[in-house]
Amino acid sequence: MPPLADVRLVVGELLVAAGAGATIDALSARGGRGPGGEDPDLFDPFPDMDNGRPVWSRIADWAALVAGPAAGAAQIAHALYPSPSNRTVARVLSATAVAVGTATLADSFRASWEGERPPSLANLVFASAGILGLLVDRIEHRVEEAEKALERAPRRPARRVEKIVIRA
Repeated sequence: MPPLADVRLVVGELLVAAGAGATIDALSARGGRGPGGEDPDLFDPFPDMDNGRPVWSRIADWAALVAGPAAGAAQIAHALYPSPSNRTVARVLSATAVAVGTATLADSFRASWEGERPPSLANLVFASAGILGLLVDRIEHRVEEAEKALERAPRRPARRVEKIVIRA
């Protein structure tokens, strides 16, 4: 197992939870009622097509739900089955989580600026979980390189101490 496998498992769980939390927060922050006073359909990704909301903003509401579990699964897969391909996938999807979290955070601030909803920090947590995944990968890589360097270092035979002189 990799040196930081247990930390990777926790990062994976955090990515899944933070991605779902950011999505739930974005969808529930639509105000509770639709434009005509009816109950909104939270599972319709584009219920407000005519209100001038940017397309990327509507897509960002759902992107965290896809990117979070994908990045979390990649972290867990690399913790349980370490391989170069799993490491690459975990790194790419963690970077994707950072990008999606940053985009949804920007959308949250945009919506706050326009008076649609208060800003949400769930997106910041999601982006931070992605950054944590990247940091764990970097630290794990450094530990593995240090172990390889120790293995390559020549071993010196232990010297015999023939006399021990203690002077008072």
